[in-house]
Amino acid sequence: MKRTILKGAIYVFAVFDLVAVLILEIQRNTTPPERIRNTSESLARQVHNDDSLELTSLFPPDEELTQAVPVNLRLISKEVVRAGQGAKSVLMDKQGKYVYSFNLEAMTVTEYDRISRKKTRTLQFYGSQGKGYDYTERKWVDSFEEKPVEGCITHEGNYLWVSLHNGGGIIAWNLKAKDELQNVSKKKVKVLLADGSEEDTYVRFFTTGRTPKVLLESPDGRHLMVTNWHDNSVTVLDIHSPDVNRWALQQNIKTGSVPRGMAVAPQLNKLFVTNMGSGQITQIDLATFQRLGEWKVGRTPRHILTDQNFMYISLSSPDKLIKVRLDSMQTTQSIRTANDPRTIAFSGDSSLVFVTCYSSEKLQAFTTKGLNLLGSWDSPGKPVGVAVYQKGDILEAWVCNYTGGYLKVFTFEMEYGEAM
Repeated sequence: MKRTILKGAIYVFAVFDLVAVLILEIQRNTTPPERIRNTSESLARQVHNDDSLELTSLFPPDEELTQAVPVNLRLISKEVVRAGQGAKSVLMDKQGKYVYSFNLEAMTVTEYDRISRKKTRTLQFYGSQGKGYDYTERKWVDSFEEKPVEGCITHEGNYLWVSLHNGGGIIAWNLKAKDELQNVSKKKVKVLLADGSEEDTYVRFFTTGRTPKVLLESPDGRHLMVTNWHDNSVTVLDIHSPDVNRWALQQNIKTGSVPRGMAVAPQLNKLFVTNMGSGQITQIDLATFQRLGEWKVGRTPRHILTDQNFMYISLSSPDKLIKVRLDSMQTTQSIRTANDPRTIAFSGDSSLVFVTCYSSEKLQAFTTKGLNLLGSWDSPGKPVGVAVYQKGDILEAWVCNYTGGYLKVFTFEMEYGEAM
């Protein structure tokens, strides 16, 4: 009798377990995408706060969660904002409050209020005689040292760094106050304010390799890295001290040929450098700043972005945007772009990659999932740099046009759908 009762109890519990599993399965298959995203974020926070859990055990690297993805971009408006001659790159602060245009031939950096589109101030360099590289004639010619190329913002928005194409170095502009510089290299500059007033000041100067290009802050904020185009190297500065006078060169690291773009993968503690001359990516250990080697990715890799699992690279002369796995360095997707892709930039939610195409004078947008082209828009004047602001479904793409000497602001509305 007892044995019969025990068997019956086991049977009942088994049925309950089966019903529970079925209910969970039904809930899982009918959970709306928004709830799935909220659940995944909750799990990610749990993993972040519990060292005993591993994210990879919850989300295998090859498995993508169902999520909303962009399916359409509707152009709302286009605006033209005057910049300076030879607008070479554009940068936006993390809050999306200010935009900076780096004007190579004008030897200026212009700051704009993003919302009003108005100039707030301009950093004007005094020209020093130097040598610049003529990329058409492929020879060194007389020029000026202080030609700004790229920028980077560090120290919680307090410092704007500028690479000087012909100056063999970079400067640090204190955006909040005047630095008291003592026994260090510096450059005299002029700051022009919106009300017409102006003042001379000094900014800290740091020697790098020849033809510095892209600047990038390390994830911990302790270092600044600079690619040196003609020296095939990356310069590393130690900038962790609260005293600007104590910032100093730490080391130079050899790369492949003609390095330009940089991106970090904090989860791997690695720095990736694009080498346009050798068609390779150089990997550098961020903990030791030791060079780990080079990996082939295709001809003329110019600019690079990274997310949690992938890197996205513009290949300038094959006219391609490629997607590469961070863990294996294998290219998983590739798509043709318009002619001569240059700078690439994520949307605020990293669901899109915007691409400036210099020779074809186009701005293009691709989804990060699938590299699907969502649109292509005219941007006359040789577009080269792009910075993107996003709030909800509204995006602004600020594009600098080199020969036009202006910024073009594209405003879009993004429509989302579900990933298949």
